[in-house]
Amino acid sequence: MASTINKVPSCRLIPTTGTLLNPSKSLCLASHHPLPRVSFSLSSADSLKLTTSRKVVAMAGGSSRDLEMTNLTALSPLDGRYWGKVKDLASSMSEFGLIYFRVLVEIKWLLKLSKIAEVTEVPSFSKEAEAYLQGIIDGFSMDDALEVKKIEKVTNHDVKAVEYFLKQKCESHPEIAK
Repeated sequence: MASTINKVPSCRLIPTTGTLLNPSKSLCLASHHPLPRVSFSLSSADSLKLTTSRKVVAMAGGSSRDLEMTNLTALSPLDGRYWGKVKDLASSMSEFGLIYFRVLVEIKWLLKLSKIAEVTEVPSFSKEAEAYLQGIIDGFSMDDALEVKKIEKVTNHDVKAVEYFLKQKCESHPEIAK
């Protein structure tokens, strides 16, 4: 009996220390889409502590206090004890990754619809307009993700927030704004 090995798509992600976001891109070899390279700063005093502080309600007495995120305060072992093994997944499996891929899918879908003559609601885009839309994907940053989260607080809907974010981005381009 021949054994088969299932290959999992691998992404070249090299986290760096000392910055919250490295805007350089990496390439997901399986899908050929650029992924923003995300890194999380580790405290030099303790390599197990992530430099995030969260309000945590203490079990005893009902009081709350700020705690640094450590293996003990992490929501799951993936963010705690196994962080060293899974940190390369952060750019695609984090909230940032989710928002980024939603933006990517919305833009790719719009570009595809613009190439189908029967879809009269979406005009055919010029090369310049296509490049502008691709630039939104290529230049997607932590600030963009935070803007989507700000919109989400108003809309109370994550996908609708991405749509409004893209509408704002496209308002400055006369051909796409139509």
